[in-house]
Amino acid sequence: MTFESGCEFSKQFTKELETEEGPVGALDQFGAISFGAKRRFVGLQAADFLAYEQCKYFTDCIKNSKAVKPRIPLLMLKSIPHEWKLFDLYALGDLLITLATNDLG
Repeated sequence: MTFESGCEFSKQFTKELETEEGPVGALDQFGAISFGAKRRFVGLQAADFLAYEQCKYFTDCIKNSKAVKPRIPLLMLKSIPHEWKLFDLYALGDLLITLATNDLG
């Protein structure tokens, strides 16, 4: 698994991942952890784009207290073959709102 090099928290992230996930074997699913430049690993740019759009979507859901229509970039990403099998976007938005409101209450 490759993460972006130069990230401010990369060393802390690696340490916590190894500490938290190592004992339960989760790291075995990913293989070795490495760091690389976005220019060399284009998938890192795609991951940043997806992370931004998902964060924006979840923020919009929380602001509106309901699952909202995703922005066009996230809908375009959804059209690319993927393996998001647990939740569709709306169900994930509803779950996030439930979790956020339960934590606040």
